[in-house]
Amino acid sequence: MENKQGEASKKARIELSSLPTRQYLDQTVVPALLTGLNMIARERPADPLAALGNYLLKTANDKAASTSHATTTD
Repeated sequence: MENKQGEASKKARIELSSLPTRQYLDQTVVPALLTGLNMIARERPADPLAALGNYLLKTANDKAASTSHATTTD
């Protein structure tokens, strides 16, 4: 089972890397970026760039943890 998931994950990465730049960004970066920008617009932090950076790092770490957890529990 893990080999199939690993192969599917590798195939997905290859497919992402073959996308045109705009599609790649739209699928991988834009959703998190827009959510972070909305958070900044609502909260108006004193240092918006640091807040956005922290949000993006947390989102990336959460995604990595959930991906790692999903592959180790299956």
